Amino acid sequence: MQSTTQAIQQERSQVLTDDASVCNQLVEYAAGHRDWEAVGPLVRGLAELTGRRTVLTSKTHRP
Repeated sequence: MQSTTQAIQQERSQVLTDDASVCNQLVEYAAGHRDWEAVGPLVRGLAELTGRRTVLTSKTHRP
């Protein structure tokens, strides 16, 4: 049970680290660009790096 708990904690820690990294990179992108027009390669790269899907949406929740 202890090893399972440790594995879950490690996975949770990695997810939080990945989330922070994705967020930081998107904020950096936003700071240097007027719009999200060319963000596709960054989002695809982040998905490959983290193994998770990232979807950016408009204020009306459209991709």
